[in-house]
Amino acid sequence: GTMGSSGALDALSRALKDETDLRVRTSIVKALGAFRGQVDEILAEIVRGDEPSLFAKAEAGAILGRHQSPLAGEACALLLEQKSWGEKLVSGGLRGLGASRDIRHLSVLLDHASEKHSERQRAAAAGALGKLADEVPDAKPAVLDCLLDLAQSGGFRTKLAAIGALGKLRDSRALGVLNRIHQLGGDGRLRRTAYEAIVTIREGRTSEGALQ
Repeated sequence: GTMGSSGALDALSRALKDETDLRVRTSIVKALGAFRGQVDEILAEIVRGDEPSLFAKAEAGAILGRHQSPLAGEACALLLEQKSWGEKLVSGGLRGLGASRDIRHLSVLLDHASEKHSERQRAAAAGALGKLADEVPDAKPAVLDCLLDLAQSGGFRTKLAAIGALGKLRDSRALGVLNRIHQLGGDGRLRRTAYEAIVTIREGRTSEGALQ
């Protein structure tokens, strides 16, 4: 994957056809993610087909979103419709939509963060919302309101994901809520994550990080 050559891509493509170990298949898909713009159809076919590895299938959708592929919306929508152990497929679809830099997916992510969905889905949606808003400024107002609510009223997984996402947004308007969680959050993991988010917000972006 790191070689980036046509020979490396051919080797990975051949391996994907024959490999039966599910863990190795996931590693192959992750390696294919290095070939931006060259593997969209391969990854989309993994999502559409009977891929035996849930992790590989979820990763394929997430990579398509990260590549801002024209096939990402369709692939991630398919993942959102499928039930799986630990909500792995839905989570992969949400990650893909969050990384897509496409504000058209904002409503879907906000919907999956609502109480009508499972705790795992809401947590995955919270992380995806933070990613989308960090890259699409127009999405930030709605996302910030949603994450602030989730950080206070969601279940444990959702709170943890929302707090982490608030840190990535680096918006000082979240400091009041994060300070309260840090002081009164009860669970040590929530308090620790809130503290780390506070530090990240106060430090702000470096000029190099902002440019990136």
